[in-house]
Amino acid sequence: MKMSLSARGKSTPKRPKVTAIDVENVPGEPNDRLKISEPNKAKYVNPRTTIFDTRTGQLYRVADKIGIGNIDANIVTLDRNWDATPQPRPVWLIPPPDTGGRNAGIEVYQRIIKF
Repeated sequence: MKMSLSARGKSTPKRPKVTAIDVENVPGEPNDRLKISEPNKAKYVNPRTTIFDTRTGQLYRVADKIGIGNIDANIVTLDRNWDATPQPRPVWLIPPPDTGGRNAGIEVYQRIIKF
């Protein structure tokens, strides 16, 4: 783990950062597979990473990375089906915690209240 110096000169571990990327469905594949539209950011998407869908507010967990070491390394399998849309859309990546086994995020819901 990389270390950085705090304001008091003590070394503290660097915290993982939330990253925004674009994803899209993989044509002809099951709905639980996603393609990372930005290949240079595919290295941030690994098993146990949480994906926050900015459109629906749902959280998905990356179960597997398909094609590690070859050209398809930007395709991942999720823990459940993805809401299929033909065009790329932005999501937030929440990295897994360094310690402990707790979930790193919560789902966001919106409710319309009528008066």
